[in-house]
Amino acid sequence: MKNNFEKHKTDVIRRYIDVKFGKMKNQFSNLEELYRYVRSIQNDYFIDGNLSNDFNYITRYLKKAEEDIPIDFIMESSPIFSNGFDSDDKLKNVIYNVRSKLLGSDIEDPLIDKCTYSSNLVFRSFSELGLNVRRVIIYPGFTKEHDLLHFGSGYHAFNIVTINDKKYIIDLTYRQFFLKDRSSLERIGVFSLFNTTPGKFMTLNDSRMNTALELLKNGYIEMTDENIKNYFDGFALSYRNATYYDETLDFSFTTNYSPYDYMRFINEEDSQLNHEGIDRLGYQKKVLRNPNIRFSK
Repeated sequence: MKNNFEKHKTDVIRRYIDVKFGKMKNQFSNLEELYRYVRSIQNDYFIDGNLSNDFNYITRYLKKAEEDIPIDFIMESSPIFSNGFDSDDKLKNVIYNVRSKLLGSDIEDPLIDKCTYSSNLVFRSFSELGLNVRRVIIYPGFTKEHDLLHFGSGYHAFNIVTINDKKYIIDLTYRQFFLKDRSSLERIGVFSLFNTTPGKFMTLNDSRMNTALELLKNGYIEMTDENIKNYFDGFALSYRNATYYDETLDFSFTTNYSPYDYMRFINEEDSQLNHEGIDRLGYQKKVLRNPNIRFSK
C-alpha cells in the first residue's frame, strides 16, 4: 500500500488545489470530485476493521478543502424580524427576542453549534410565560445509547411548545444545516467524515422544501403530520451512511417512518437504530462493495 499511498497523496493534493485555487463557480464541483476520489480509494486503508494512519493525511486535505468553500446557504435562510408583532403573540415575540440575542448585528451568522444555547433560551422564555414547552435533543440514529454512531457528539437541540392547543417545533439554529460546504451528497460514506447535513435532503422534494423554508424564515412550524415527517426525515436521511445505499440500492432519499414513529423516536420509545442497524448509520464502518458509488446524478 505504500506505493499506492504516494500516488493517492499526490492525486489528493492536486484535487485539493483545484478546490482552493479553482474558479469560484467550479469550487463546489471540484470538491465533489475530491469526495468521489477519496471514497474510491478508501477501502485500501481499512485493515482488520481499522483505518490506517495514512488515511488521516488524506482526509486532512478533504477537511481543508471544505474550509475553502465560501460561506453560503443552499436555501434562502434570512430570518423574519419585525417590530410590529401584537404583544399577545407570545410565540413570535419569544422568537424575535431569542433571535436578536443569537444573531446580534450579524444577520448572516450560520449559528453553528449554538443549538444548546438557543434551545435553553427558548425553554426559559416560554416557561416564564407559563406555557408548556419542551426541550428535545436528538442524536444520530435517534439514540443516545450508542456512541459508535456519533462518538458522543453530533446531537441537535430544539423545542416543542404548546399554545392554544396547537404544538409547534421551534428551531432557531436550523440554518446551520444549509451551509454549502457540507451539502454535497458525495460526502456520504467518506471514512472519518460525518454525513451530508439534513438541509440537503430537505431540498430533494417540494414538500420537505416548503417545510424547511417556513422554518428557516419564521423559526417555527406547526406540528402537522406533514411537517413532523418532513422535519425529522431530514435528520434520519442525514444519519444514513453509504453502507445503507451500497446494500439496499435505494437512492430515493426517502424513509418509511410515519409522524407517529418519529414521536416515538424523540420520546425514546424506539429509534432509527432499531430499524436500520448500526452498520448503516453514523460514521462509515464497513468497506463498500462499490467504492465508485455515486450519489449526485
